[in-house]
Amino acid sequence: MSVDDRTRNDLYRKLESVLGAEEANTLMAHLPPTTWRDLTTRADVDHLGIALRAEIQTLGTELRSEMQALGTELRAETQTLGTELRAETQTLGTELRAEMQALGTELRSEMQALGTELRGEMQALGTELRAEIQTLDTKIDNLRTELRAEMVTAVNRQIKWLITFGAAWTTLLLAATQLLA
Repeated sequence: MSVDDRTRNDLYRKLESVLGAEEANTLMAHLPPTTWRDLTTRADVDHLGIALRAEIQTLGTELRSEMQALGTELRAETQTLGTELRAETQTLGTELRAEMQALGTELRSEMQALGTELRGEMQALGTELRAEIQTLDTKIDNLRTELRAEMVTAVNRQIKWLITFGAAWTTLLLAATQLLA
């Protein structure tokens, strides 16, 4: 006989009328919710455990196989990327060396132009400085000539004064000697 919800409900009402509501609830709580045929036996659990272990083992084998395939694929991809990276690095190195060489040539050219310009400016400044020195030499020579002329004039004036002073003293001494004599 199959136990369904209607049959269980009829049993509960009968128990409730005979034992009371609380005792009927307690007894119904101890009965299985389904038929005894639906309950699992130890043999069922053992069989299920064996099947589950077999499935886990199969899944483990599949997982290891997939991981091995992914590892192989990853190694191949890593090797490819490494080769690409080395090639790209070499290309960039070549480009960088060429650019540095071009910049070096440009820098040398600019430095040479600046050197030429600097030499020209220094030569112009040297010429200008020599002209100024020549002008100063001329001024110094003129001042020297003027100073000599002034010194000659001053010395001549002093000589004239000394001669005049000497003559005046001589005259005075002669006059004093004549007066005393």
